[in-house]
Amino acid sequence: MTPQRPSRFAAWQRWGRHTLTREKILDNLKSFLWVAPLTVLIWIYAEREQSNNDYPVNDVSIKLVNSDPSRFVEVSGAPPRVNLTLSGPQSNLENVANQLAADGIPIDVGNLLGSGNGKRSVSVVDRIQDDPRLRNAGISVVTSTPTELTINVDAMRSQRVDVQVPPTVTNLDMSKTHFDPKQVLISGPESAFKEAKSLAVYAALVGSPALNTPGPQDVSDVPLKMDLADGSQITISPSTVKAHLEVLSSDITREIASVPIVVTAPPKVLQAYYVDVQPASIANVWITGPPDQVQNATVEAELRVTNDDIGGSDLPRQLKYDLPDGVRLSPDHQEALQPVKFTLVQRTSGG
Repeated sequence: MTPQRPSRFAAWQRWGRHTLTREKILDNLKSFLWVAPLTVLIWIYAEREQSNNDYPVNDVSIKLVNSDPSRFVEVSGAPPRVNLTLSGPQSNLENVANQLAADGIPIDVGNLLGSGNGKRSVSVVDRIQDDPRLRNAGISVVTSTPTELTINVDAMRSQRVDVQVPPTVTNLDMSKTHFDPKQVLISGPESAFKEAKSLAVYAALVGSPALNTPGPQDVSDVPLKMDLADGSQITISPSTVKAHLEVLSSDITREIASVPIVVTAPPKVLQAYYVDVQPASIANVWITGPPDQVQNATVEAELRVTNDDIGGSDLPRQLKYDLPDGVRLSPDHQEALQPVKFTLVQRTSGG
C-alpha cells in the first residue's frame, strides 16, 4: 500500500505553527516600526539633496566694499541690483536665496582699483562666487544679469573748514558767538569738491527757539549743513556741534532819507572820465538789524565802474550797500535794490 502524501494545506499549517508564533510576530512588527520611518527619511533626504542647476534669485542688491580709505568707489548709474541663477543642493538654495534677498551681496573691489582714477569693469559672477554663504552651502553662481558693473574710482580729499552762522541769521553778536568744535572735517571724492559751488559749512540755526531770547544761549547737537547738489558725496565730521550764541535784541527797521552813491573805478578811468550817474543818491532806504547797529548806521551805496564800461551810455548797474555787521536792507522795501544808470563822460583837456 502506497503511503499517503501530506496535503498542501497540512504543510501550510505546519509552516504557520512554526513561523507565526507570538514572539516572531512581535519581532517583525518591531522591525517594521523603525524600518518604515527610516526609509521615509532616507527618501526625503535624497529628494532634498537633489541638485537644482537653474534656481533664480532676482533683484539682489550689490554692496561695494573698499578697504582703501584714500580712494572713493561708486557704481555708475542706478543703485546696483542683479538677477542671479544659482546651482546647488535643493535643500540649501531657498535658505541662501532668502539671505541674499535680505542682506544683499558685498563685492570687495579693493584689488581692482590699480593706479589712477576713472571707470573700471567688475565681473559680478567672479566677485560673488566666493561668498561664504554660497561656498559653505555648496552653491555656485551660474549666470548674472547684468554680467558686469561699471564703477567710478576717484581720489579722496579731506579739508578742515570753519563752522559759520547762516547768512540769514542776523541777530547774533558775532564777537561773542562761537562753536565747539570751531572747525570740522569735510571729506569726499575729488570730483565732488570741484563741482561744489561752496565748501562753507553752516550751523543749522534758522528757526532755532534759542534765537528768540536775547542774551547768551547754549545749544547742543546743532546739525551742520552745506549748500551742495543732491547726491553729493561730501560728508561732514562731526555732523553736529555745540553752539554758544549771544542773541541780540529783536531787530528794528529804520528809514534813511538819502544814501549817497560813491563811485569806485580804476584811477586811470577816473582821470580820463567822470561818471554821470542818475540818480546821484538813493532816497528812502530802509535798513533792518539790531537796534544799536541800526540807530547808529551810516550807509553808503557803492557804484563799481570798470574799464569795460568805457564808451558805454546809460549802463545799468546794481549798487552795493556798505552796511554794518548784522544790518541788512529791509526785505519789505526793495526800491533800494533797483539798478541805477550811468555814463562815462570824457573829461576835456581843461578839466
